[in-house]
Amino acid sequence: MKTDEFLLRELIIHRVPDKKVGTEARGPVLSQVAGDHPKDVRAYFQRRLRRVLNDRGQDVVVAADGDKRTTDAIRAIAEKPKLFVEQSKVLAQLLYDVQNGRNSAGILVVCLGSIEDRTAVGLLKLENERGVRAQEQQTDAGETFLQVTILSDLLLTDRTRVFKAAVFGASKKSQQLRGVAADEQVERNLASFFLRDFLGCELKSSPAVQTERYFTTVESYLGKIADGEERARCEIALLNQMQSRLIRTIDPVQFANEALGDATHQPFLDHLQEHGVPEQVFPKDTSTIESRIRRVAYGFESGIQLMGKPEAMDEHVTFGEKEGDTSRVIIKDRIVDVGSRH
Repeated sequence: MKTDEFLLRELIIHRVPDKKVGTEARGPVLSQVAGDHPKDVRAYFQRRLRRVLNDRGQDVVVAADGDKRTTDAIRAIAEKPKLFVEQSKVLAQLLYDVQNGRNSAGILVVCLGSIEDRTAVGLLKLENERGVRAQEQQTDAGETFLQVTILSDLLLTDRTRVFKAAVFGASKKSQQLRGVAADEQVERNLASFFLRDFLGCELKSSPAVQTERYFTTVESYLGKIADGEERARCEIALLNQMQSRLIRTIDPVQFANEALGDATHQPFLDHLQEHGVPEQVFPKDTSTIESRIRRVAYGFESGIQLMGKPEAMDEHVTFGEKEGDTSRVIIKDRIVDVGSRH
């Protein structure tokens, strides 16, 4: 789903308070009408929704055993836009109901728009009172709605925290609902309460499957790099990305920026897209490729380093008898690349 092409036509805002222990439940503050939001407000929410989903969005599908009330409301809006206001209230109430005392208060922005000329419904939960301020207004008929004020300091406005985001639309090939969701409050997976309890969805592919597909696709691309030095450098960077316990998510664009040269940067991203690997950040899970990412490395006193896959080491490297403190290492292989290293 091309979330960076989401075009926002209409929006409605509801306030979703927190549930602090020991305080009386207040319930969500629901707008009775969508309200007439200025062009800059619509542009702001369109930009924020696109950005967070493009950076951190993960493909999700409706879970077979999940609560269907949220996706039913989204489907109703997509199929009958005249139900936009009433069904958006349902969404705000459902979000409030699944939250507990640990979940942050905020505003829920429900967006009606399109992607590639097909109706799409977007959701944004973000903090209030920092760059974006929602205040109650009334129409001439006495109907209340939340009107948003965008503060003039653009830098402050763009720092307004987006807690959760999602966009849903029908597949081109079928009428099945498909979506992309993102969570900026957790480092790795989408929060369970948002993904499962509220959306009633699950990840289209598990982190382990995504990681394996990414690793295999990157390896296939690196094998085509003609420059042996760049290829070796990228292979080491890929292994570091996979092996490091400090790296808990995979960011394909960051990898391209840091490891690849100008000539291979965009072809690399194109290669990922051709093989169905998204550019968005996703959780790392190397459980299915542990044996493939292991490398045996030997460091020598002279500064020489020898590194390779365990199976390659077993087949091509042997250790002879020691001569005092000196080890004898024999490599039997075919040289395919010779060059200087700086």
